[in-house]
Amino acid sequence: MRSGLFSTAFAALSLALAASVFPSVPAGAAPKKPVAAAQTVRIRINGMHCEGCAKTISDELKKAPGVSRAEITYVKKLGAVTLNPAKTSAAKVTKTIQGLGYEATVLK
Repeated sequence: MRSGLFSTAFAALSLALAASVFPSVPAGAAPKKPVAAAQTVRIRINGMHCEGCAKTISDELKKAPGVSRAEITYVKKLGAVTLNPAKTSAAKVTKTIQGLGYEATVLK
């Protein structure tokens, strides 16, 4: 009798664990769309005169939809911007930088 109780408890625990690891999609629900992979774009930026310029660019890019990270380096005149390609593009990022008065070119 103990063996049967143990088997039942083990089976219930196994099902609960499986349900948490492998959740199912409820009937009639649409499966989630795959999330676009983040993309890091390197950009050459000319026209910066100080670290303040780099901070201004970085702060502005971080406000842009689809940008999750923006690291701008005054000394190297480079930027590394991580973006969600489903929400923005490298062209939009460079336009934002250009709109601030700097030259911006995407590096390949």
